[in-house]
Amino acid sequence: MSACGGDDASGSDAQTTSAPSQPSATAAPTTAQRTAAPTPSAAAVKPTVSAAKPTTAPLPPAQQGSNPPPAQPQDPGPRDLSDVDPALVGGWRVYSARVFYEAGGGGDLSNVITTQLQLSADGTWSFGSSSGDWSVSAIAPDDWSRWGVAAYGPTRKIELAGWNRDAADGPIDEGGGSVDFLWVIYSDGPPNIGAPGTVWMKFGHP
Repeated sequence: MSACGGDDASGSDAQTTSAPSQPSATAAPTTAQRTAAPTPSAAAVKPTVSAAKPTTAPLPPAQQGSNPPPAQPQDPGPRDLSDVDPALVGGWRVYSARVFYEAGGGGDLSNVITTQLQLSADGTWSFGSSSGDWSVSAIAPDDWSRWGVAAYGPTRKIELAGWNRDAADGPIDEGGGSVDFLWVIYSDGPPNIGAPGTVWMKFGHP
């Protein structure tokens, strides 16, 4: 877009005017001018500025070696194991493992995941070189939508803190008063799998 130019002051429309006469430097103001001139007040001549008073007392200079030692973290004490089901304690082997990619499609991971999941009575889990805490809780209504499946019966889920540097959970399949399978559902991506997606692992008794 081109820039817009202004009017040409040297064009034919320009009018020649005589320079205004300059007032005499020695001309004294008239009586009306003297009367109209405002008389500055004393406050205008010498303004008074009051210094703001601090609202708090200044802090004393830090003394070397006077800083208190950092607070030590509180010992949480022994963990409450009421959310650990003894029926789940033990080793669980992979029955199936599939990945569902965010972009569509998926694949079978069962042939590359052969490690057993170990659930200990002290509320810790291990899976190869990985470990963390595990617990059992009730399935919430939004869990099913988060997992992307319709509710099919299970009422409890297992939760694995620290799984894949994050967390994982999944339904606990139960029947006849015993636990049949555990589902571990978690998000993953490269370099563990080819593209971002969700991994579904189904564990059963050895």
